[in-house]
Amino acid sequence: MQIDEGSILQQTQSNSEKPQQIIPTLQEQCHSQIQQNLQHQINIQYDDIQNLKIRFSNQSKHQWIKLNQTRTEAKNVLQDLAFVLCEPSIPNKSIVQFTFKTCQYGGVIIGICEQKNFNCSTISTEDTYLLNDNGQASLNFDVDEESEQIKSGFEWGCNEIINVQVDTKIGKMRWIKARTQESYIVDTDSTKCYFPFVGLNIQSSIQILDQT
Repeated sequence: MQIDEGSILQQTQSNSEKPQQIIPTLQEQCHSQIQQNLQHQINIQYDDIQNLKIRFSNQSKHQWIKLNQTRTEAKNVLQDLAFVLCEPSIPNKSIVQFTFKTCQYGGVIIGICEQKNFNCSTISTEDTYLLNDNGQASLNFDVDEESEQIKSGFEWGCNEIINVQVDTKIGKMRWIKARTQESYIVDTDSTKCYFPFVGLNIQSSIQILDQT
């Protein structure tokens, strides 16, 4: 809601009865509404969020990526960039979070994508939202447009814990660095069904941390 305070002031000045009381009253109403909206956002982030227990997929992964027995750790044992999908999918109309820890390090990508666009060697830019350890983001909003390649400034290194929050109710995704609480937020398509995925460069490894 936008208020033209200049217009209101002109109107109130023509009225000799309490000309200064109307503006503070409207400002107080706006302030109250903003506070309510902020409180609603806080409730969404903290009260409604659910932990999504994910595992690396044995079927949807590159042959260079090896998993441990519990499918909670993945490592690229050879060379070049390779990808592995996580299961299950992110539920529709939900707010979930999942967490990774970077281990042996040589380059890591964390993102979400539609399963139909997943490829073990490369990721389609269609309906894909990812961020790599150098802060490079690839964000696609329209199948007919090129992906947006941006430098986010959100970077991480070895032994870093990265929490990912996805809100499929309103279409938001956030990466959070646990060590510093820095975060990076993007808009997503709330109508799509997404799966988490990671990309690992040569000799990189990453671990899923289950939240309690």
